[in-house]
Amino acid sequence: MTGSVTSVFGEPEDFEAALRADGVVSLLVTGHGQFRARLTQITLHGLRLSSGDEYLPRIAFIAIPAHAVLVSLPIGGGPWPVWGGTEMQAREIITLGPGLGVFKGKTITESLPSIGGGGPRGTIFMLIIITILLIPFFAFREIGQVIGERELHSLIFTRKRSQFAGAAASER
Repeated sequence: MTGSVTSVFGEPEDFEAALRADGVVSLLVTGHGQFRARLTQITLHGLRLSSGDEYLPRIAFIAIPAHAVLVSLPIGGGPWPVWGGTEMQAREIITLGPGLGVFKGKTITESLPSIGGGGPRGTIFMLIIITILLIPFFAFREIGQVIGERELHSLIFTRKRSQFAGAAASER
């Protein structure tokens, strides 16, 4: 089933429950103050995209589901996430999943051993897939910078009646 939803949270338990399908087992908020988070989730056939904004530091305990691969792309300003003790930097990509390592500190072949049949051919196959999957991410990011994040969100997620709706093709 396809769809999208944007949610706002004031309690870490509710945020944790919303992230459970993405492999979040539990969250531990480490900062002081009022917890606030926003989560946008887009579900397509066989693909789930989640983007979150949080306003207090926290630790997440994650168990990637057997059928999933988690790809983390930090956007905006730091501080950057820390995965398994390794702090991400701007423009880095981290992949986590069953049998997968982390790009940082390992070769791509070590990080993608079983996907695509393994070996050099499998690695090339997976790099092509990951590259194709990232095209919309970077395209929407650039479009958002040009026309504004709110306008882009409105174009994608609100239903507007076209001025051409109901008009004959010759009238368009």
